[in-house]
Amino acid sequence: MMPGCLVLTAEEPLPPPPPEPEIMQTLRKIPKLSARKQQQILEFIEVITAKKLPAGKWI
Repeated sequence: MMPGCLVLTAEEPLPPPPPEPEIMQTLRKIPKLSARKQQQILEFIEVITAKKLPAGKWI
C-alpha cells in the first residue's frame, strides 16, 4: 500500500457454469402443462422412485 494510491488487481474470469441437465430443462416445462398431464407426471415419478423392500419386492 502506498498513501494516496489505489491498487487494482485483475482476476481470471470465472468459467461458464455447466449446461443445465436435460431433465431439469424438461421439469421446468411441467407447470405449463394441463393439470391432468401434471398429475400423470407426478404419478410416474412416484413409480420410478418407489423404494424397494430388502427382499427385492416393491412396496
